[in-house]
Amino acid sequence: MSLRLATRIIKYKQKLQQNAGLLMYKKFSTIKNDSTSVNFEDLELKEKAYGYQLEATELLNNGNFSEALELYTKANNIYSSGTILYNIGHCDIDGALEFWEKSIVFMPSEADVHLNLANAYFLNKKNSEKAIEHLKVASSLSPNDGEIAYNFGCILDASGKLDEAIQQYNIALKNGIEKASVNIRNASIKMASANKS
Repeated sequence: MSLRLATRIIKYKQKLQQNAGLLMYKKFSTIKNDSTSVNFEDLELKEKAYGYQLEATELLNNGNFSEALELYTKANNIYSSGTILYNIGHCDIDGALEFWEKSIVFMPSEADVHLNLANAYFLNKKNSEKAIEHLKVASSLSPNDGEIAYNFGCILDASGKLDEAIQQYNIALKNGIEKASVNIRNASIKMASANKS
């Protein structure tokens, strides 16, 4: 092992000890320390789970879902966290809703978890009210996220809430989602024809 790598590992371990219990946000390809424990005896378990999570994330990014699921599950069995549960949901589409519901307990202020829950409720459970509830939270957490606004607009549109849908599509368009312009036009046409009736 090179001196440079050894130094980085030592610094990482020191930082992990100093930041135990603090949020270190990182998405796919990394980890978020979203546990609330400051028990230093847990650090070894966290580190082992972290290793599995890094391997699993690499597999997930390369499209190896079943292998990634296996490693995320190992990591979760060692030391459960919202991020691990969130990533398990990406690997296990059938169980995604269950894992994202568990994930939200650890990470209630993660807009992406709320967005994924909204999509799962709408697409898999046909529950637009629950989807809208999660999209409101996601939107409040990330008001300038065009992707969230676009998804919110689509679900509002499909639910017949055209005024609100157009508002969300406009937010999406202002935040770089060009395809929202087509949705604005289509929702406006639907609204105009509904008003004529």
